[in-house]
Amino acid sequence: REAHFGLRGSNRADIKIRWPNGAEQEMGEFSANQSLHFVQNLILGDPSPGQTGMVNDLVITGGDPGSEIVLTMGINAGVKAIPECPGVSLDIKRARRMDLELADSIGVATLSANVAPILAGRTVLFQAYERGSCRTSNLVAFTFPAAP
Repeated sequence: REAHFGLRGSNRADIKIRWPNGAEQEMGEFSANQSLHFVQNLILGDPSPGQTGMVNDLVITGGDPGSEIVLTMGINAGVKAIPECPGVSLDIKRARRMDLELADSIGVATLSANVAPILAGRTVLFQAYERGSCRTSNLVAFTFPAAP
């Protein structure tokens, strides 16, 4: 969609976008008299219920409807190139692909995975990317509670 805005004599504006799926994105401050193009980020939430030894859901919003969303995980932050996306990297060193899911009609994908009990008390990194567009999500660092 295209939108035009007037700034009523100001020469700068802070831009915040509320996307159709309800996600909000702070874009920052921009000067007047220019054309800007924004693309919604993929947004990855924390694992739910956030416990080891059971299936956890990870929800990604902001995808293109029908697109393939790939979820990756790892333990160490770093850089890992995405082979199918030249010039695009994940923020997880030695990221391991967990699952692939199609985004629904509003661009949401829910990926479910069993979290091994050995991960109790450890911080795990999660990040997703969209095949085709090569957009990446935020990096989620989640510490699973230690076993009682």
